Amino acid sequence: ESLSTHKVGAVMYGKYKKSMSHAGLAKVRLLCSINITQLVVADSTTIQQGSVLSICFEKGGKISTSDEIIYDVSKNKVNPLRTNTNLKHVTIPIDETVELVMTLYKNQITGKYQEKNAKIILRQLKRHAG
Repeated sequence: ESLSTHKVGAVMYGKYKKSMSHAGLAKVRLLCSINITQLVVADSTTIQQGSVLSICFEKGGKISTSDEIIYDVSKNKVNPLRTNTNLKHVTIPIDETVELVMTLYKNQITGKYQEKNAKIILRQLKRHAG
């Protein structure tokens, strides 16, 4: 019986702690829109002519995916990376926008938002354009 009471107490504490983390904060829903004009990949990266690429914007369980991008080697520009090595990178010009609606929490006193993490992912799809 004491074990059961302990579990209930832990669950209640978890809910209490979560609600307290947003105390004094205003819930704000924002549309986060990211326009991507170029991809930069290492010259040694293997992306074959005609490969189908996709850009994803992910936050928690939400994901936004760009239209499919057909990789065309003829549009690439090869430029040296600005590092201490002689590595090169390839710049692939594109024009894609990915968007997500996010809930952020704003401090009502300072006007600052709580920090949130999201991911931008470049995916190479299995199939190739024919």
